[in-house]
Amino acid sequence: VHRDAALAMVMAVDQHEIAAAEQAQAKELSSEAAEYAETLLADHTRNLEATRGLMGLEGEPGTADEEVPGADHDMVAQMREKHASERERLGQLDGEEHERAWIDAMVAGHTEALQMLDNQLIPSANNDNDLSSHLQNTRQAIARHLETAQQLRDNNGNNG
Repeated sequence: VHRDAALAMVMAVDQHEIAAAEQAQAKELSSEAAEYAETLLADHTRNLEATRGLMGLEGEPGTADEEVPGADHDMVAQMREKHASERERLGQLDGEEHERAWIDAMVAGHTEALQMLDNQLIPSANNDNDLSSHLQNTRQAIARHLETAQQLRDNNGNNG
């Protein structure tokens, strides 16, 4: 995976997680889930800024996705489509049903993101130290988010 495409993919994940967390916050959430949404929002916003920095896009929040280097990569486009339809699906749910579906989606999404990082992006960083360390930082945050989502899912399962 080319550097631009790798960063564009990380960016797409961050943007999706931010949008999904904001969407979830507009719904009724348990306090644990609300706290998780807050964490996702903060961590992915911070990571998105770091990603934009590596792409040389600092201070340009208005940059259209199409103008982002690497954003025209097929994998990025497919990922964005998948994310959009998932948010659409989640947007139609409410209450406990929404929270459960959102947490399941966070487990699945963060699992996929980890696999993508481990199998494609991190190995392709080669000798690009800035990229490599950014991908490792991203991976740590995503692994934490996955762990929390799994705990929330397991707790939810036991309450029903």
